[in-house]
Amino acid sequence: MSGIAFVSFHRHSWSRRLVATALAFAVFAPLGLNGCAPSSTPSPSAPAQESPTDSAPTAPSPTVGPTVAPDATGVPTASPAPTPTPAPTPKPSPTASPSPTPSPKPGAFHATNPMIVARVYHTATLLKSGLVLITGGQGTAGVLSSAELYDPATGKFKLTGSMHVARMDQTATLLKDGRVLVAGGSDGTAPLATAEIFNPTTGTFSATYPLLTARSRHTASLLANGTVLLAGGRDGVNAAIALSETFSVTSGHSTSTGSLSQARFSHTAVTLANGNILMVGGVGATGTLAPAELYSPSTGHFTVTGSLYQSRADAAATLLKDGRVLVAAGFSYCAGYPGTPCIDTAQATAELYTPSTGKFTKTGSLAHARGSASVPLTGILLGDGRVLIEGGALHNGTTLASSELYDFVTGKFVAAGSLKYSRGGNTATKLGNGKVLIAGGFAGGGGIRGSAELYVP
Repeated sequence: MSGIAFVSFHRHSWSRRLVATALAFAVFAPLGLNGCAPSSTPSPSAPAQESPTDSAPTAPSPTVGPTVAPDATGVPTASPAPTPTPAPTPKPSPTASPSPTPSPKPGAFHATNPMIVARVYHTATLLKSGLVLITGGQGTAGVLSSAELYDPATGKFKLTGSMHVARMDQTATLLKDGRVLVAGGSDGTAPLATAEIFNPTTGTFSATYPLLTARSRHTASLLANGTVLLAGGRDGVNAAIALSETFSVTSGHSTSTGSLSQARFSHTAVTLANGNILMVGGVGATGTLAPAELYSPSTGHFTVTGSLYQSRADAAATLLKDGRVLVAAGFSYCAGYPGTPCIDTAQATAELYTPSTGKFTKTGSLAHARGSASVPLTGILLGDGRVLIEGGALHNGTTLASSELYDFVTGKFVAAGSLKYSRGGNTATKLGNGKVLIAGGFAGGGGIRGSAELYVP
C-alpha cells in the first residue's frame, strides 16, 4: 500500500525542513519634483509661480544709511531705520505619494507568514476570537507538543502554551464554551488515550481524563448536547477500531456509546442538518471501505446507510448548502491491508450523498486525482456555495499544487489556481473573513513544510 506506506512507514525518516520563503519588501525614498531621490544636500524651495498679470518687481536702490530730518528744535535727528522685511518661509518640496498596497487578487493563493515550527499531521481549529489554533503534528525532529496561534489581522503565527503530550494524527474539536478538546493521536510508535483542553483565555493546555480507548486517525464530532463523539481509529497494531465513545465537557469523562458496524480509520465524519453524523469511507480489515454509516445522537447507535460507488479513505467530505454531502478524491487500497503491500490509487471521482434517500449518486470528477495519506483532504465550503479542494498527494508521494472548485449547481469541478508550494497532509481552515488558511504539510521527497498561504475567493 504505497500511498499510506509513504507516510506511515517513512514519516520518521524525514530530516529536511523546508525553510519558508520570506517576502522581501523594497523601501523607496520619497521623490522630489525632478523625479530623483533627494541627496544629502537640502533641496532649495520650489519657486512661487508668477501670475501672468503681475509686473516684474523693481529692484530696490541700495540704502547708504539712515536719512536725517530736523526736529522741532531745528536740530537734525536721525529717523529710525526701517524694519527689515522677513524673508519668506521656504516651502517644502513636494514628495511623491507612496503607491497603495494592492489588494490580493481574488480566486488565487497568496503567501502569508510561515509557521514558527514546520509540521505535518497537525490540527488547525478556528477559535471564536477568529484566531486559528495549530497543535502538534510531526516535525523535522520528531512528534511535536508545541502549539501556535495564527492571527488573520496581522498574518502572523506566534507560539502559545505547549501540550502536555507530544502527538500527531490527533483530533481537535471546538467546544461550545470556546475551549478546544485535543484527543488521542499517536506519539510516533503507539496510539494515545490521553486528552487535554486548550483554554484560549489563558493560552494553556490542561490535562483531562483519558479516553476509554487509545486511538489515532479517528474522527471527533461535536454533538448538539455539547458532548464530543470519538469514533473509530487505528490501534497499536495498525488494526481498525469499531469502538466509539462520547466525551463530556462537564465531567471530563468519556462514556461508551454504540460501535461502528465496520471498524475503520482514516474515514471522514460530517454532521448533517438533522444532527446525525455521517461516517464515510476509511480503511477496514480488507482495504478501503464503501459502506457508510449514520450515528444517531438520540439513540447512541450506528446504522448502515448507502454505499459509495468507489471505496476510498482520506477523502474530502463536505456538507453543501442544500444539505447533501460531497465526497471527493482520496485513496483506494486493494484488499490485504494491513497485510502484504499493494498498490494504492489516488481517486479523481466524486459522489453526492442525499440524506433523504440515504443513497450516493455520481457527480463530476476532479481534473486531477489526489489523496492525502494519513490526513483526510479538506473540502472547504466557500461563501458562494462552491467547495475548494487543494493540494494532496499521489500514491508515490508526489505532492500537488493544483486546486479545484466544485459547483453544486452544475455538478462540475473547475480549476482554481495553484498553491505557492505543492503540499499534502496540510490543514485548510476557513477564516472569519472568508479566506482560507493553508498551513504546513509534507513536500514531495519527504520534506516538511513550514510555509502557509491564503486562498482569496
